[in-house]
Parts: sequence; structure tokens; C-alpha cells
Amino acid sequence: NFSLGEIAYLCWRDMETAKRHFHAAAQRGHAKAQHRLATIYSEERAYSVAIKWCRLAAWQGQLPEAKYDLARMCYYGHGVAPDVTECRKWMLQAAESANVDAVHGMGVLCSDPVQAYAWFKLAALRKSADAAKAAMELGASMTGEQVSQAKTLMTALRTNIHRPSKRTPKPKRGTKHFVGSQEVM
Repeated sequence: NFSLGEIAYLCWRDMETAKRHFHAAAQRGHAKAQHRLATIYSEERAYSVAIKWCRLAAWQGQLPEAKYDLARMCYYGHGVAPDVTECRKWMLQAAESANVDAVHGMGVLCSDPVQAYAWFKLAALRKSADAAKAAMELGASMTGEQVSQAKTLMTALRTNIHRPSKRTPKPKRGTKHFVGSQEVM
């Protein structure tokens, strides 16, 4: 059902068909389907339903983007009362799951310039242009001691960020693979 929902959502932009398929998969606990429903309901501005599905996807812990989206919903008060503490909790979990937007978001949420600079630099290392710009602007107003403290903090923060698992290498061309008794190239 999830695959049919993806086709309806991404290819045909048929929201009703996509929602029907995503609902079927989401009710069986499919995290990506739950997150897709949250995205669709957010686009429709049905935030109370969107946050329900986003929470379910985030609680499963498999999708950093669901945690990040939940953090944003908590921050902006979409479907719930604005809650910076809850936002920070989910943003940190998403950042520790290597979501670049969440790493940048942690920098935005920090009031301490040393911590903010450390988060921005971490996001910049992961190719976030916005974070690189924010780090450069913030770094210009910091002392050498603060920058040094931020670099030490970066090292500590980096150990908590889980690297995405490496993709399995593609099989070499010409090797034989079997699915059941059928040979596949």
C-alpha cells in the first residue's frame, strides 16, 4: 500500500488516492506512511491530524525527518500549543540521527553563542549553506576563546551524532543473483 501511495502522491499528485493507501499502511505501523500522511495533512493545514501521524512516525525512531518535522510543529504550534522544550527534545533527537536541517535547527535554538556556533559548524560540515553563513556571521562577533570552546564542544557533539549506515555496494556486473529459483542479472 505504501508504494501505491507514493506513486499517487509523487507522480500523479492524487492526494485522495495517496491518503487512502498511506492510511492503510500507516495503521499497520509503517513509519514512512505515517510521515507522508503528516506531510499531506500539513500541506492541507489540517495540523491536528498531521501532528498525530508525525508523532507516531517520530516515536518509532526510524525517521530523523519525522522527528525534525515534529520539532518544527511543536515550535510553531501547528496542531499543539507552541512548546520550545518539546521542540528542543525532538530537534536534538533528529540532529543526533544526522538530520542536517535539525543540526542547523539546534544552532538556531541555542541562546549561548558558543553552543550555537558549534551546531552551525557541524551543519556546515554536512554541506548546509545556511548554517555556514550563520556560523560565519556568529563567528565574527565571538572572541578567540569562545571559538576555541565551540570547537571543543563540536568534538563532543560529533560523538553523539549517528552516522547514516553505509549503503551496501552494488554487485559487480555480470555476477549471478537468484530470487527464489529465478536468475536475475
